Amino acid sequence: MAYNSTDEKSEELCRIVTSSKKIVARKIENSRGISVDIREYFDNDDGEELPTKKGVRFSSENVAELVKAMLPMMEKSDIMDIMEIATELTE
Repeated sequence: MAYNSTDEKSEELCRIVTSSKKIVARKIENSRGISVDIREYFDNDDGEELPTKKGVRFSSENVAELVKAMLPMMEKSDIMDIMEIATELTE
């Protein structure tokens, strides 16, 4: 990951696997706060899954802005799914 801190707690949020890539989104909690890490992974020769340098980590404060920016390029059904999840979380 971008930081190799020993105080990090990591939770996988999403995994996208294609024929050529594995992309994993994780929620990271540490002494600096909460962040999101989206990174490409690979399997080494021993079959161990490891992160690459291809990725980004950003503060959780920026998640809403990122989601809003991506909404215009999403399918209507995906936006409806997001709205349903948001409704459930706010009830």
